[in-house]
Amino acid sequence: MLIIALFSAFLLALVTLPAYRWLGQRATWLLSAATAVLFGWFLWQAPAVSTGHVLSVTYPWIPRLNAAFALRLDGLSLLFALLVTGIGALIILYGGYYLGDDADLSRFQSYMFLFMGSMLGVVLADDLVTLFVFWELTSVSSYLLIGFRHEDEKARYGALKALLITGGGGLAMLAGLVMLGMAGGSFRIGELITQTALSTHPLYTAFVLLILLGAFTKSAQVPFHIWLPDAMTAPTPASGYLHSATMVKAGIYLLARLQPALGGTDLWHLVVGIVGLVTMLLAAYLAFGQNDLKALLAYTTISSLGWAVALIGIGSSLALKAAMVVIVAHSVYKAALFLLVGIVEHETGTRDLRQLGGLARVLPVTAVVAALVTMSMAGLPPLFGFLAKETLFETALTATPAVLPALWVAGAAFVMAIFAVAYSLLFYFGVFFGSDAPSFDEVHEPAWPMLLGPAILAALSVLLAFPPLRTASTELLAAAASQSYGDAVSVSLALWHGITTPLLMTIAAVASGVVLWAVRKPVRRWQAGAIARIRLDVLYDGSITLLNRLATGLTARFQTGTLSDYLLMILGAMIVLVSYAMITGSGTITVSTSLAGIPTFELLAAVLMILSAVAVAGTSTRLGAIAALGVVGFFMTLFFVIYSGPDLALTQLMVETLTVILLLLVFYFLPRVFEDRSTRLARFRDIAIAAGVGTLVTLLTLMVSPLEGGVVASQSEGLTVSEFFLQQSVPAAFGENVVNVILVDFRALDTLGEITVLVIAVLGAYALVKLRLSDDHDAEDGS
Repeated sequence: MLIIALFSAFLLALVTLPAYRWLGQRATWLLSAATAVLFGWFLWQAPAVSTGHVLSVTYPWIPRLNAAFALRLDGLSLLFALLVTGIGALIILYGGYYLGDDADLSRFQSYMFLFMGSMLGVVLADDLVTLFVFWELTSVSSYLLIGFRHEDEKARYGALKALLITGGGGLAMLAGLVMLGMAGGSFRIGELITQTALSTHPLYTAFVLLILLGAFTKSAQVPFHIWLPDAMTAPTPASGYLHSATMVKAGIYLLARLQPALGGTDLWHLVVGIVGLVTMLLAAYLAFGQNDLKALLAYTTISSLGWAVALIGIGSSLALKAAMVVIVAHSVYKAALFLLVGIVEHETGTRDLRQLGGLARVLPVTAVVAALVTMSMAGLPPLFGFLAKETLFETALTATPAVLPALWVAGAAFVMAIFAVAYSLLFYFGVFFGSDAPSFDEVHEPAWPMLLGPAILAALSVLLAFPPLRTASTELLAAAASQSYGDAVSVSLALWHGITTPLLMTIAAVASGVVLWAVRKPVRRWQAGAIARIRLDVLYDGSITLLNRLATGLTARFQTGTLSDYLLMILGAMIVLVSYAMITGSGTITVSTSLAGIPTFELLAAVLMILSAVAVAGTSTRLGAIAALGVVGFFMTLFFVIYSGPDLALTQLMVETLTVILLLLVFYFLPRVFEDRSTRLARFRDIAIAAGVGTLVTLLTLMVSPLEGGVVASQSEGLTVSEFFLQQSVPAAFGENVVNVILVDFRALDTLGEITVLVIAVLGAYALVKLRLSDDHDAEDGS
């Protein structure tokens, strides 16, 4: 069932287009209901998983590389799967009405399901290779969603920016995952997280930093956070789903998943903790200076992601408990806020704070829903966001790693909480109230399905703070935190613990946040210049410009359009790389000077082939070169006959004959004599390359194909190439014709590639001929 649950999302992506074509708007409800059923299945697993049960499935994928398509449902993956499917069901419904009669609605929903399946694959993967495949699929699907309005230049810019940053981090992460699998002796995540010796491995620093690079880029941590604000060009449902509730949580999930294996070291605490704290503070500060509602929410999302990363960096049981609470609280209230911003923009035509205000009068229901989720974002009681902030303060005030003093963490958490209150007030009062509010007399509440999702999420922000949902959620949160910590973690949440230090910090943060909001005008005016100075987008834009210039220069240098130049580059690189491998390898070659045992006619044929090859290079006429080249090929046919390869001999004979004829036909239209314009230095270079390739190929042939008669005295250990194919032809490929078996079995993909190239060439030739015939026909009609 686990694999069915995963691929059902991809199946929904396929049926979306015909569903909307046949059912119209009713397809939105059907697709949302199907996603809700998927959520229900995961929720049904919660009681068993919360008690420690793990549901897994494994299919061998690449056995020789120890890679398998493996899935695992435990407390941590279940928590994220519920967020992906639960919020996904609400946003699919919202998106169907948000886009309404848009002709591209079905395409948008299909992309959403593609992303949903990809994200489920990430959180359910129990194999590093499987995880990476789905990880990259999330980048591709998010690229499609961010650039959904591809006619808009900003959408294309944002989509490419997100793809390059997250994709680049993903490639670094791939190297880290491979190194991790090699260090741990397994690519199974479930096996790796039980190992405690990985931190002592010589490659630990390398693979940790590479994996962190992938996680930080995906979860928009400083300095890679710059892609998320530009991703707000995506339609609002995509922003609410990808960039608040799910995709940006992928890096958080990876850190939480690998924390038992990689955490607990100073490197982990220092890098993960400090990056999280810096991201949390910087993004909170930047959020308060925004005028675009989606940009404001984007920076608050980055701040919350930094909050979760810092907690995972601390790595204690209390910190990981707090991280799980933060993840749930943020996903619930932030998804609702994005959807509410979509309603505001949908109804008013703008999301600029400077053009909004007073909407509580015309959108009262929306204002009430927005009040609840905004209070949760601000960390006010009795909302679930308040519990999240309390756990953060509680963690900050307890023992932390030596490299992360408690004073630093507590101070950063307190400053972030002040900004959280300030930007929440800025958002809510700027949209729904204001003494100089513009007139929106014609604005009205949206269709109720658009309000349903935000209303349910707002209700959850309240109900999760009270029994019985709080009690049920703590069991799942404990199971998730236990998987991330590597040992049992108990979770207890309450709105009232008495007069405690975290409560006093909350009161002080709320009061300071209100003061900061009250003096927002001068502060935001000052921020306008400061934000411009600390933006890192200029580094990205400069890097892309530099990369384009470098590509242009390299293209001009190496893409000369001359075949001889390309051959020189390819063959020169081959000589260097293969020679290095042969020199540093353990194989040895001892060549005997005795020619005893080799038939005279074979020696004669070989000498004639060598002389013909020299004649090809030395003749000044094209006809002579073609004739000499034909001699080389025809004598090769003789060797195939000698060594009992009649099928190869016939093939070689036919190909050689046709090649000579075609060359004669083509060269008939060219000058009779070669015109050599090369310099003396170029000729010496060509001779050196030719001699090097000939020598290298000869040595490789001697290494892998020992001949009788004492030509090769010793070789590298193991089977030679010919011995391997002779032994494996029948048992592995069930064929006695070794040559045919090599072509259709052992080199099947290579043969498929050759066939594909030939088919493309035939299609191209057919198109050219058809175009020529069409032009001739048009010319005749014109005459």
